[in-house]
Amino acid sequence: MSNSTQIHLRVKQAIEWLKSNKGLKQQDLAKMMGMAESSFSRALRRCEERTDRDFVIKFHQATGEIFNLEWLLDGTGPKFTEQVEQKTREPAIIDSSSALNAAISAYVV
Repeated sequence: MSNSTQIHLRVKQAIEWLKSNKGLKQQDLAKMMGMAESSFSRALRRCEERTDRDFVIKFHQATGEIFNLEWLLDGTGPKFTEQVEQKTREPAIIDSSSALNAAISAYVV
């Protein structure tokens, strides 16, 4: 498998993750990158044919650098940046007493 095909597959993985975990659609990603959806689709296809580092870097920046750039480009390192790894691994801790107090005070006027 060529390097450009591997990059394309990693970008597609990232897009699928964004769709399922962030509820983003391809048109949302295109807008985030300042592109028309058709231009985004063409650029994504072109990324499969040849290494389009500019597209990958722009994708990386537009998505808030959620994905590790080295992983996107070279397949090395973790898939996510350290911040995202911590957020996805550590469950949110909810203080039930303060949540309950907030709910009660919302109804007591």
